[in-house]
Amino acid sequence: MKMKVMLLTDIRKLGAKWDIIEVAPAYARNVLIRQWQAKEADINTIKAYEQRLKKKEKQQEEDAEKIAIAVEKLKVTPLKILRTAAPMWNLYDKVTSQTLQSEIITKYSYKFDLKNIICDKIDKIWEFNFELILEWKKLKLKGEVISE
Repeated sequence: MKMKVMLLTDIRKLGAKWDIIEVAPAYARNVLIRQWQAKEADINTIKAYEQRLKKKEKQQEEDAEKIAIAVEKLKVTPLKILRTAAPMWNLYDKVTSQTLQSEIITKYSYKFDLKNIICDKIDKIWEFNFELILEWKKLKLKGEVISE
């Protein structure tokens, strides 16, 4: 007979926080519950867990739609960034991955992780290429730095 518990912390080889798992009753009572690493899963806990899973799935679907829309728009039109330029087309501040991330957030309402945006530092007004890494592929996209 196994006992259902909800984990309150990440435990290696058992599960992540908020997962409901089945373990031996002695292990649950003497180790997990006593050390505040888990609590016994009752009907309310299981319902809350299921609601959390449904909410997480819905959020993932919405994110997938936002990603698809943003990627399609980025494929069609280059990402335009306005910056103040000095003589000889040099920029006062460099354009980095963080800059690209903030521009994508403001224009397409989705935040890509910084580790998924790859570009060299851009210090002149010019067209540039950057890569956007998604779960299924690496996209090569274009951008453009424009003087204000």
